[in-house]
Amino acid sequence: MDNGLTLLLMSKADRRLKSSVTLTLTLACLRNQSQFHSRTVADSPQADSSRSSH
Repeated sequence: MDNGLTLLLMSKADRRLKSSVTLTLTLACLRNQSQFHSRTVADSPQADSSRSSH
C-alpha cells in the first residue's frame, strides 16, 4: 500500500472527524451555557433571600 495515499486518506478522514467533533463540542458548550444561565437565574432569588436572612 502506498504510504502517501494512506496519509492522504487519513488526513481527509481526520479533517471530517475534527469538524464533526468541533460541531458536537460547540453544541454541547452552547447547551451547557444555556443550562448554566437558567440555573444561575433560578438560584439568584434563593441566594438573595439567604443573604438577607443572615
